[in-house]
Amino acid sequence: MIIDFYHEQCLRFDQQVEKLMRDPTHYFQFEQIADVYAAEWLNQFPKGTHCQVSGLDDGTEEYCIYVSFREQSLMIDYAQHIKLVHHDRFGHEHRLG
Repeated sequence: MIIDFYHEQCLRFDQQVEKLMRDPTHYFQFEQIADVYAAEWLNQFPKGTHCQVSGLDDGTEEYCIYVSFREQSLMIDYAQHIKLVHHDRFGHEHRLG
């Protein structure tokens, strides 16, 4: 049996994003921007995933998180409402908010 590790990593990324999109208010509450990098859900993405955060570090009323793995990505725009945009392993775009 041959295991396709690339496929498994891509699948893992999409599964983690789907989990986050089911309950975004549970996962995206932070005291400060630096807390994003310590979030447990970030560790559930496959090794090689990149995370970028922008916003003011004097609070977390508005911020943007960009998580990417190869061609896949998740953009989290947090302002008055949470908006998520996911580009999956097939190139499809999924939006929430």
